[in-house]
Amino acid sequence: MTAILLRPSPTTLFGLLLGAAISNACSLADHRPAKVRDYLTARVTSESGGALALHAFTKTNGYQQELMGMKMYVLEWQVEIEFQREAWKAGNALVGYWDNFGLTLEKPGFWQSFGMASAPKLFEKGTRVRLGGQSTLLKTDQGWRVESSDVQSSQIIPPPDNPTEGRSTDIQAFWNAFRQAVATKNPEAVAKFVRFPLRIQETPMVQESEFRSQPALWDGTVLQPLLDAVSPTKVDERWYKASGSQFSVYFQKDQDGYWKWTHYDHGSLLMDEGETPKDVVKPIPPQ
Repeated sequence: MTAILLRPSPTTLFGLLLGAAISNACSLADHRPAKVRDYLTARVTSESGGALALHAFTKTNGYQQELMGMKMYVLEWQVEIEFQREAWKAGNALVGYWDNFGLTLEKPGFWQSFGMASAPKLFEKGTRVRLGGQSTLLKTDQGWRVESSDVQSSQIIPPPDNPTEGRSTDIQAFWNAFRQAVATKNPEAVAKFVRFPLRIQETPMVQESEFRSQPALWDGTVLQPLLDAVSPTKVDERWYKASGSQFSVYFQKDQDGYWKWTHYDHGSLLMDEGETPKDVVKPIPPQ
């Protein structure tokens, strides 16, 4: 009997090779970042009741480890979350604000806040927070499974400059927008440019609620001389001032780098060369 040798056609051989290549590529694909991203997305949405949304996820590092014979993988990540509405976040005495993503729409009361290392913090709608952390995954017969996730760092991301909303890192842009707000004679508009408490010569400290009830602090008639000034003058690297005929106002950058109106005096305590507002304005009394 004559043996017959069957040879695959070129088309069949190409198909076999392509299938093997695809199978090999799928086996090499790293699905772990997607697993962690999906896990965090679900946690953020569920625990916050939809008040938070995850907008960015980046794997920053990862490494294998073995624990009691089980194959584990630690994936380090960075994410950005955004507040979909105004909400309060309570601090925890041990792990800070982000051991969980639970929020409240109203400020927590005394007993709810009792024992917390950090006071409850109000986050405005649109605020973005950058979180850094890690997740531990377990290798199972059906693939990798997220076992735990921990937040290890957090940073509020300053929103982009918007001078008309009182957010500007440029003193001239801030000054132009501030003058426009003063011209409206609207306390709500002017308050966006103030860092509270506002320090006043006769009244050492003015809170935000008091500010709106004292027209002399923001009324365009009182501050009218400021509208004729071209620009504030530099005191030092941290302070600028603008002087009217009877008073001066001082500006300083806040923790996010935005200029804010911080001090206000009535001319009798105008600063000399080399002085700063803290030298001439009454200090805030201890609470």
